[in-house]
Amino acid sequence: MNNAKIIIISQPIRSGKTTALMNRINLITDTDGILSPDVNGVRKILLIGKKNLIHFETLKPEDTTVIGRFNFLNKAFDISNDYLINIQPKENSEIIIDEIGKLELIEKGFFKSLTHHLQLIRQPNSNHRLVLIVRDTLLKEVMSKFNIQDAKVITADHSDFNNKTLKPVILSGLVLCGGKSSRMGADKAFLKYHQQEQYKFIAQHFINLKIPVLISCNDLQQKKISNEYAFLKDDVEFKNNGPISGLLTAFRNKPDDSIILVGCDYPLIQQHHIETLASLSQYGFDAICYVRQSNHTINEPLITFYNNTCKEKLFHSFASGNTSIKTLLDELNTLKIIVEDESFLKSFDTPEDFRSFQKINS
Repeated sequence: MNNAKIIIISQPIRSGKTTALMNRINLITDTDGILSPDVNGVRKILLIGKKNLIHFETLKPEDTTVIGRFNFLNKAFDISNDYLINIQPKENSEIIIDEIGKLELIEKGFFKSLTHHLQLIRQPNSNHRLVLIVRDTLLKEVMSKFNIQDAKVITADHSDFNNKTLKPVILSGLVLCGGKSSRMGADKAFLKYHQQEQYKFIAQHFINLKIPVLISCNDLQQKKISNEYAFLKDDVEFKNNGPISGLLTAFRNKPDDSIILVGCDYPLIQQHHIETLASLSQYGFDAICYVRQSNHTINEPLITFYNNTCKEKLFHSFASGNTSIKTLLDELNTLKIIVEDESFLKSFDTPEDFRSFQKINS
């Protein structure tokens, strides 16, 4: 990139910028900063180094900054600015700030962290790059405001910036019926929380999204599953090892596919939770999972996207004796979606859980 210290990606909205940038952070090393991808029509913030996706745009009347027709959470700006300012650039590393626009021009938004990184990059001994995303209609104004005279201005598909593409992802949905359900005292796959058996309720979400769906089950469950659904019984090699049995069986039977796995334990899951995983699946992460706002360290392995790129790691780990996919998520290139409404992550495991749902929804 002609050794330019400041790169400005400038192009119109909805012109492929997010896809190119998301691909880039999974194809090169030593990239950090923030991206603001549009996920199902709602803007989020990705803290690149942490691989944490946080809420940014909201429809709720909260502590927000309004720009045009959009409401952005002030706490998201605070988190992002603090995160950016605490990045220590490494040699030949790259810091991305997405994006610089109207708020920064009035010294709001990411203004604080932008000015911090402009000061760093202008130091004589700096040996990293700063990548700024600026809408084409605001380019001249931003460059003037921040006295940026030495930047290389390109589009995100410029060959110097994005000369590789990720392999397209083929999706399959996998509904895990689960095992003995000893605590529940009944097979959770066939409980009716929503006027239909739970495995059908989850399968319908995939069907609505036009994602082919498989039902992972054992011999007894298979006899009770409607013949309108495709099913998979655990391969003998993987049998009786919990959720990983169904996941590995799916990868073996669908070797070209990536898998969105959902367990039958989660009656509060909604279609948009699966749609979010699907919309992010094309960006090159090994896995995408949800984590609670109250505890970012616990990955939820049973409402999760598993990329085809990670299947060999999963097979090798299983062969080495590791049957915990929750542990594996810590080792993979995993994007963590931090949720504030944690209710859908509650696993219903006991008769009391079931009765409580019925009472509330009766």
